[in-house]
Amino acid sequence: MRNGGTSMTKGFTERFTQQLNSINPKIRVMAPKDRTCAVLKGAQMLSSMLMNQQDTICNNTMSLQEYNDAGPSIFKCYWY
Repeated sequence: MRNGGTSMTKGFTERFTQQLNSINPKIRVMAPKDRTCAVLKGAQMLSSMLMNQQDTICNNTMSLQEYNDAGPSIFKCYWY
């Protein structure tokens, strides 16, 4: 996934689509016109979900201490 300033460069979407399709023609590239604020919108959605204690994402967060104690294998507990 690409977003932000570099994805707004003129011709980027076309070049990116062409390069990906040369690797695998089944890949579809989507480039919404309002992607200039995509990162901000994603952060806004995440923070809204974190504020709602009933939301499942609250159950899928971990502290740095938990990660340091368990290492990368902790992701299996949280996400799989």
